[in-house]
Amino acid sequence: MKREDSTRQKINNMKTLIKSTIVSLIAVTLGLGTPALHAQAPAASATPATAPVKQKNPPFHGLVSGVDANAKTFTLTSKAGNVRTFTVGSSATVENGTAAATFADIKVGSYVRGTATKTAKNTYEVVKVIIGAKEAKAEASPAAAAASNASPAASPVKKARKKKAAATASPSPSPAQ
Repeated sequence: MKREDSTRQKINNMKTLIKSTIVSLIAVTLGLGTPALHAQAPAASATPATAPVKQKNPPFHGLVSGVDANAKTFTLTSKAGNVRTFTVGSSATVENGTAAATFADIKVGSYVRGTATKTAKNTYEVVKVIIGAKEAKAEASPAAAAASNASPAASPVKKARKKKAAATASPSPSPAQ
């Protein structure tokens, strides 16, 4: 009996707590809170509007389709035809591979990659731009690709795949009857 009474008491206490929390939330939502809350509300709502939104620096990459030396901008055009304009400011870092470079090193047809902050629709302020493709992902000529596939020093994974393909391609001899 005592156990049931203590459980009922806990349930009633919990109900009372939930009710008072709900009433408090409704009062605050309707503006029935203390005068101190009313005085702080306009200041709190004005702060987010004036505070700048901190953004990530999204990556970009592609072939340069246009360069404007006077405005220090370059454009990248996607396969779908979307044009993005990138402004290279004085605080931007420009590299050619791993060496330092300048805006003048960016030419039409160059592959560029880097990070930038969005300033407007399809307009970005460059944080860092690197001229040239990553070395690990640099495109090889077809002759070099063929030579690497035919090399005797193929990776163990390639060897295992070739062995498995050869085993499945050749029919197993049928038993003689």
